[in-house]
Amino acid sequence: MNEEERMTSLKKINKSSELLYNLLDNLLTWSRSQRGDIYYSPKNFILSKLVHENINLHQVHADKKGIRFSSDVSDELLAYGDREMISTVLRNLINNAVKYSYEGGMVEVAITEKGDFPEVMVSDQGIGIVKEDAGKLFRIDTKYKSPGTKGEKGTGLGLILCKDFVEKNRGRIWSESQEGSGTKFYFTIPINEPNHV
Repeated sequence: MNEEERMTSLKKINKSSELLYNLLDNLLTWSRSQRGDIYYSPKNFILSKLVHENINLHQVHADKKGIRFSSDVSDELLAYGDREMISTVLRNLINNAVKYSYEGGMVEVAITEKGDFPEVMVSDQGIGIVKEDAGKLFRIDTKYKSPGTKGEKGTGLGLILCKDFVEKNRGRIWSESQEGSGTKFYFTIPINEPNHV
């Protein structure tokens, strides 16, 4: 092999390794969640800070596709829940938004304060989801998998984990999408402990 062929092969091996790692990570996390091995550790945390941390985590991937982030998040907005679980939810939703966005698009993350349960929205201007597949998004028995706009692959477990973790934190999750016009994912999380709501 010449140098160019070696580099091409190494890139393919790296991409396959990343996919396998993500699949195993999601499988193990989901499996631990189903067995009750993930300890739910709720506390007050700054939701807006967590949003910005997860946006920064995906900046390199977004830059490669020329995707801009827009965040309408009030500073110091508090939430009550398991910070690591909610971080996993944000990480999955933002990753999907970048994955399914067209080059040069925009991913928006916003929080709307709605009483005791703020509503977090992650939206993209990407490929959208056909109506027949919308009902498969959060189901383990009928996994929904679709390649990203640059052929990025997924495990099909990310949204199932999101649903599990959001519900463990007393919230709910849903989506709105139209084929060819992007997708919006929403989830809620409480501001206060149960006895204060």
